[in-house]
Amino acid sequence: MRGTKKPTLNVDMSKSKSKSKSNYRISNWSEYDASLKQRGSLTFWLTLEVIEQWVNQEKTGRRGASNTYSDVATLINGLPK
Repeated sequence: MRGTKKPTLNVDMSKSKSKSKSNYRISNWSEYDASLKQRGSLTFWLTLEVIEQWVNQEKTGRRGASNTYSDVATLINGLPK
């Protein structure tokens, strides 16, 4: 096996049927930035009871140990997106 060559794969990309992605020119950057911020925005309301239960009060007692998540935080983070 020491003197054998590895096989090479030659691909001719000129026969490929892939389409190139369309490019759009942005002319109003402030509007574009605002739309990106709005697209990534998510607003939801929590009751005071949920906020109080969010933080896990149980400590591990070890320095540098990872925090554990409360049942409420795990439930909300596991909701379908």
